[in-house]
Amino acid sequence: MKRIIIDRKSGKIVNEKKIKRKRTWILLIALSVTGVLSTLSDFHLDKMLDIDYSVGFDMLQHGGYYFVLVLVLLYYLPTERRSGSLFMFLFSFSVIFEAMQLLVPGRTFSELDILSNLLGITAGFIVNNVYHNYT
Repeated sequence: MKRIIIDRKSGKIVNEKKIKRKRTWILLIALSVTGVLSTLSDFHLDKMLDIDYSVGFDMLQHGGYYFVLVLVLLYYLPTERRSGSLFMFLFSFSVIFEAMQLLVPGRTFSELDILSNLLGITAGFIVNNVYHNYT
């Protein structure tokens, strides 16, 4: 059975191929930006702001980044709001990007960063779903 998708704003039927293409591009752009930021040597917000390193601030950076990333992705990909596959996809890539830091001078692998990423992704999905359930 063919799925029909209707644009909420215009009320017109949307081509499913266009949606898949849009989804692919949005994910590629988001993952590319995340990959670049994850592998930049000495890219630490605490150093840029000239503040001392703290675990809490580091967790806030990681979790906050993935929280915002999820909200942006779900804004542009509203059909993925309840998608467990998008959740696992983002978490898997966050682990891969963290592991890639083992190869980058000035960067370190941290299990705590992975936990922060997971918390940010989870919080993003929860906030998005709560918002859409009550509006």
